[in-house]
Amino acid sequence: MIYRQGDIILKKISKEEFEKKGRELIPNKISQQFVIARGETTGHSHRLVDFEEAFILQDESGRFYLNLPVKARVIHEEHAPIELEDGYYEIWREQEYDYWKEESRRISD
Repeated sequence: MIYRQGDIILKKISKEEFEKKGRELIPNKISQQFVIARGETTGHSHRLVDFEEAFILQDESGRFYLNLPVKARVIHEEHAPIELEDGYYEIWREQEYDYWKEESRRISD
């Protein structure tokens, strides 16, 4: 299952995929609210809310991996909320490629 909210993509992954990533990452137990990404132009943010507990891993490139023992929501001021089931997720920031400059950049939300 893949969820999208603006420039954020959440892909549901297996427990095995999450644990494989987790060997090289530092886990952080969070509660209350977690900012997944902050908008560069508006200052708005994609936030994980309405959860009792979540575990976040971040790799060297800055990509986040999420373990939700129970359901949660992702909210943003300009987008409809996303209801996430419990499980494991990989979180991507959408990018675009400029063929003239031969470089990619993150999409600004």
